[in-house]
Amino acid sequence: MSRQILFGPHHDWPTFGPVNDTVRGGASTSQWKVLDESNRARFSGHLDISALGGAGFASQSTAFKPTLSLSPHDFSGLAITLSVPSHIPQGHPSAFVLTLKNDIPGRRQDGRRESVLSYEMAFDLRELAGEKDREVEIVAEWKDFKATYRGREDKEAKPLNSEKIEELSFMCRSNFGAQHGDFSLDIVSLAAVREPFPSHQGSSAPSQTWFGWLLSLITNAWSSLCSKLRGDGALRLPE
Repeated sequence: MSRQILFGPHHDWPTFGPVNDTVRGGASTSQWKVLDESNRARFSGHLDISALGGAGFASQSTAFKPTLSLSPHDFSGLAITLSVPSHIPQGHPSAFVLTLKNDIPGRRQDGRRESVLSYEMAFDLRELAGEKDREVEIVAEWKDFKATYRGREDKEAKPLNSEKIEELSFMCRSNFGAQHGDFSLDIVSLAAVREPFPSHQGSSAPSQTWFGWLLSLITNAWSSLCSKLRGDGALRLPE
């Protein structure tokens, strides 16, 4: 399985900007910083749940112009590499979300962003932490990005269109009061994952290699020939 780096080592990060709960009267903050020495990106801030009665979110978002298009025939998903600390202070947020959008959020008359369908992949640094600081890669297929609307899963929504990614964001949210406080996430790289072999369209079966496909073709042809043979070895001719 190969990867095409989108952002990270030797590939510049796009410009990110804050989209926090302040648009709803909250008090959460977020920052985005590219670390010059490594070209890693640091998403950090403070998740507040007091202003909105237990709710809260902080995020950094980037919009693609032109649209980021990753054909499902060439790419099977995304791989995010994180720098995971061995110790996360108790009480500090550790759950994050990588979000993709197929539509550009509009603006209301008061300047607030309108809600649109989002496709989310969640991960928790505590589940990835080990005995020492390390880099961890998470691979998510397109189907692993769950459709949500205003933070709740929408099981009736259409699947993500990877050929029309208009916006990408990293989010830290309270999960209905489960976490709050200072947070920090170091992102080493984000890459598109290439399948090693082309998959067969219109089939829910796992993708096959060209060798497997050829072997299957030969096997089916031989089985068809054998089915035309009688017990004496003569071909069964059409009536």
